[in-house]
Amino acid sequence: MRGRQASLQPYDRGVTLIELMIALAIGMVLLAALTLMFMNQTKVRNELDKANRLTDNGRYAVEILSDAIRLAGYYGEFDPSTLLAPATRPDPCSTLAADIAAALPLAVQTYDAASALASVSGAPSCLLASMIKTGSDILVIRRVDTNAVLPANAVVGTPYLQASLCQHDAIRYKLSRTPADFVLRKKDCTEASTTPYADLRQMLVQIYFISPYNRPGDGIPTLKRLELVPAGRSQPAGTLLPDGTVSSSATTTAELGFILTPLVEGIEYMQITYGIDTDATDGQGLADSYSDAPQCPATVTSGQDCNAMASIIEAKIHLLARNTEPSPKYSNSRSYALGSAGTAGPFVGLEGAYKRQAFTQFVRVMNVAGRKELQ
Repeated sequence: MRGRQASLQPYDRGVTLIELMIALAIGMVLLAALTLMFMNQTKVRNELDKANRLTDNGRYAVEILSDAIRLAGYYGEFDPSTLLAPATRPDPCSTLAADIAAALPLAVQTYDAASALASVSGAPSCLLASMIKTGSDILVIRRVDTNAVLPANAVVGTPYLQASLCQHDAIRYKLSRTPADFVLRKKDCTEASTTPYADLRQMLVQIYFISPYNRPGDGIPTLKRLELVPAGRSQPAGTLLPDGTVSSSATTTAELGFILTPLVEGIEYMQITYGIDTDATDGQGLADSYSDAPQCPATVTSGQDCNAMASIIEAKIHLLARNTEPSPKYSNSRSYALGSAGTAGPFVGLEGAYKRQAFTQFVRVMNVAGRKELQ
């Protein structure tokens, strides 16, 4: 044994305490460096995710509004060109068939906020002031459903539009909530016992606006839509109601009315400039002037009418989107252009910690413009 022990080399005895401490120190330095690199990569990835969501939300909001404007004024087989524009601004929140019918010439109805610091004047009655973000316009779209309904399948209380295709019918269209009212005929003018009358299309009224919150108190500006729906539409628990509260249980709409749908989070401002075809007789269907607030008076005593609003054929959308969460150590006090309404910003303090991006989109009101073009 003594001879064997004498033959052991120094490295066969293990490591010394000093060597172990040096190895641990090197390992801790490497671990700290890897941890720091991982944290930095995580922060970069989170910021990239935020930037991607910001871009996606802005593009999605523009797409929603663009599609709505393109479809505005679609009334199926009915041509509303012969209808007179209302003398006063209609309330898009009314569920009366007569009020809805009177507003048909206004495929696009506008409510203007003159700047990022101004409030909308005379907002629709179904929108509470607390639900509307200061500095953002309100857009109303009117059209009918693209799917036709047989008169026999009409639901009582639901507003439908029926257009006469028979040249001998004295009435050219009917908008009603009563199925028995729909007696306008098809092109052949026959009155057969089966499906004798022209098809119906459900009337749609949509109100787009920016709210200062998604859910009350969360502080996330959100693009929302109020939409006219018939009785029987179900809504799950937790649905945001038109009065700004949140439903605690599943509900069903008891009658014709409006439901509120949050569409896109992080949309902070919406300003729209409208192209108006003031010369409706030239047959070109081109904008002759542009305005942020086409005239449509609140009362008949103002000496104006809604002809300018009824002649909207183009829209230029300006949106400002922001992240839903602030970015640490980020500050940007720049201002963002919102068309002729001016700028939004500069954003300072906590508001400056949110990254923002501006979006612009030109859209043609195809159904209105197309009727003004010479064929």
